[in-house]
Amino acid sequence: MTTTLHNAVDDVLDRLGDLDNDLWSRDEISLYYRDGYDQFCRITKCLFDYWVIENIPVTANWQTDLEKYLMEQKPGRALTDARMGYTAEHEKNLGVGGRYGGSKGVDPAPATAVADKAYFEADSTGSVSDALPKVVSGGDLPRGVVDLVCVYYDRRRLVGTTTAQLRKMNPVYETTSTGDPQFWAWDKDGLYYLRVSPRMTGGATYVTVNGQWGFMRQTDATVTEVTKEIGGRSTEGFGILRYEEGSFPVHGPWGTPTRMHPSDENVEVELFRLGLDLDKYPVELPDAYKKYCTFYAMHKALERPGHGQDMELSQHYATRFMMGVDRMIKKRQNMDQEYIGALGGGTGEHVSFGLGDPQPPYQYLDMEAPE
Repeated sequence: MTTTLHNAVDDVLDRLGDLDNDLWSRDEISLYYRDGYDQFCRITKCLFDYWVIENIPVTANWQTDLEKYLMEQKPGRALTDARMGYTAEHEKNLGVGGRYGGSKGVDPAPATAVADKAYFEADSTGSVSDALPKVVSGGDLPRGVVDLVCVYYDRRRLVGTTTAQLRKMNPVYETTSTGDPQFWAWDKDGLYYLRVSPRMTGGATYVTVNGQWGFMRQTDATVTEVTKEIGGRSTEGFGILRYEEGSFPVHGPWGTPTRMHPSDENVEVELFRLGLDLDKYPVELPDAYKKYCTFYAMHKALERPGHGQDMELSQHYATRFMMGVDRMIKKRQNMDQEYIGALGGGTGEHVSFGLGDPQPPYQYLDMEAPE
């Protein structure tokens, strides 16, 4: 049964006996319910999702929050995720205006659109000396992220570590050493930025998209064969692309895909997140657990000083909310015990041990072989 924020607020007010809003307004109850929803998802880590950090050259076309807001108000504006602050490494220390790069000040953003891809490649003579930099140190995570489970690059699991450990292995890891990432860290560059090391070279290959509007309907031979579905039945040769076999429905099973992320030379993140915005999406919890968010809202409403306050009843609903939290945690633990792992065999690909393959000191990383 689908539960929207409007339905949830009605349920809370009905249980409190205040459908006429004599004691609590709908906005107040809505705030309490959102808080309970976030608390439940954050503590129990019950919502699993995938996220992709694109290994493509950084592009950015806005500098201030005001510019971003104004562009969001104009339909059809191509707004990038990254902030434009500087376009080359040597501009990092040029003052206030140069503190921000394409993405949280980590990498320069030398281009303003994905269409500038040709300028990142070598010229007709094969020279890359004038090509735009393609280095990618990591990327932003969704704002509702709670915790990370695994990080993969090119279908290979990376080793989680800290930036302090990365500094011990290579004191200049932030500016040197590019190639296939071996490690990931999430402790220095901001709440929502994931760093990988070594830095990527922006080499992921995305399929070419023809046109700017409409639904994704078909793909070329570089993408796995897709299954098209209309009205619950499979069709061939026409219809809107609904899913790709073997893919995970990020942010829920509804809607149509707007971008296909390749696994080759890309970073894929498994994570736990908060529920999506209740102004646009329904409550994502299983039906048996939705009532605990209602109990949390009742707890906060009855705790508020003023008319209607009942501290004893408020504590009762707080206890019931925590009972639901414990119930969900035990459910997850029971599911983890049933997880099936693989013993022996393997894919035959090389997997680094411990903190990765042996490497020379950082002073030798950028040395070129003698001619």
